[in-house]
Amino acid sequence: MVLCGRGSDAVYLNPEELEYVSLNLGIIGASITFELFSLYSALQGICQDGGRPTGGFRVFPEAMKLLSKAAPTSRFIFFEDTAALLGLVIAGAALLISSATGHTVYDGIASIIIGIMLLIIGFYTAKQNMDSITGEAADPELVCMVGDFVKTLPEITDIHRIKTMRVGPAAYLLNLIVEGDKDLTLAEVDDINFRVKMEIEKKFPEIRYTHVTMIEQDSTDNWSEYCRNVAEAEK
Repeated sequence: MVLCGRGSDAVYLNPEELEYVSLNLGIIGASITFELFSLYSALQGICQDGGRPTGGFRVFPEAMKLLSKAAPTSRFIFFEDTAALLGLVIAGAALLISSATGHTVYDGIASIIIGIMLLIIGFYTAKQNMDSITGEAADPELVCMVGDFVKTLPEITDIHRIKTMRVGPAAYLLNLIVEGDKDLTLAEVDDINFRVKMEIEKKFPEIRYTHVTMIEQDSTDNWSEYCRNVAEAEK
């Protein structure tokens, strides 16, 4: 019931009965079909950003694993399509219930639920995109894989520090400080740094920019300590 006031007059208007229910349900059904296609395309885009192109029924679980690695645009499209699809399902269900019971209050409740859902998804998407814009770090699993690989390279005795920052869709900047023998000459150090950079970018295509610095070996096993800290943080 809607209350309209003008001066000292008040007019109460009863909500109108639902009309063209079958037509509305048909439009909602068609919209759901289109949204499913759009959502499937978004899931494929997420898999592509994560470096694991996938199709068919496996695309959904694979995309969920790679969601954090996807580009901000791909994540936004995914959340937008998901919200639209859920909204259509809720609207369709509310329309059916309202038509069956004759009470249009369910249609209003559905509108409130859809509005709250869009608000939550909007804030979540904004936070996700802000993390990417401000330099989100690479997944710890990728960092550990890179570190373990570097440790196997000749003349690298330890990894002193490793930092990563997202610079694009599935693209990262890597800042690496490694340790080596103190008797190496400056020319040898430069050659090793360049070789390590090339080996990393060849092995890990998502590492687009690499900066390697070598320092004198110390008595601390820095890489093992780093791996232990990562393992404890994931518990």
